[in-house]
Amino acid sequence: MQKIKATIPEWLLAISVSAIWFTLMAGFGFAVKEKGISSGDAAGWAQAFGSVVGVGVTVFFFYSSTQSQKLEAKRKKDALKAGLLSLSDRTFMLIESVENGSLYTSLIQVHLKNHLYQEYIKYIQFEIQAIESILLGVTLDKLAEADVVDSGLYLRQALNGFNARVASGFQIDSNNSGIPINATKAHFQHMKNFVKLAQDILLGKTPTIVDYRRRQSI
Repeated sequence: MQKIKATIPEWLLAISVSAIWFTLMAGFGFAVKEKGISSGDAAGWAQAFGSVVGVGVTVFFFYSSTQSQKLEAKRKKDALKAGLLSLSDRTFMLIESVENGSLYTSLIQVHLKNHLYQEYIKYIQFEIQAIESILLGVTLDKLAEADVVDSGLYLRQALNGFNARVASGFQIDSNNSGIPINATKAHFQHMKNFVKLAQDILLGKTPTIVDYRRRQSI
């Protein structure tokens, strides 16, 4: 089970409650020792102790509820980040497999030569649409809650650029290497850079826009 570290105010609250608890126990013990357990002082201390216990129980349940909410929020945030990271990996591998020709050459094994190019383009477009359909299901609000708006936007930029490049068509090297000869390395690198930016933010290697603004405001 994931644990949430206590904040400084929470530690101060715990110390304060412990100090009050100890003071009341000491006062009750002293009153019993000096005047007996049936004395008014002992009864007053006992009543105060009971009140503090009641407040303590209320605080405990409130704190437990707050911790559960924090854990649930963290679980959702981590799940969203993991999902986006998986999508970014899938996008990067797709772009790279087109760039190095491995996707084209692997399709040679299962398709006739005269239908190969059409199947090749259809497969790429199918993969792009599959990734986009998942990504579009993640609203900006959800991205904002997980502080990964930048990652979502970078990934969409990569997909849009790649989709546009695919729509314009590829000329495949005639020696069956599968490498597009009408798309430069810079074209592919530009799209992969967007994916890498998304991945670095998700992995905490690059600060988000929100992080940058926080630092600027300090």
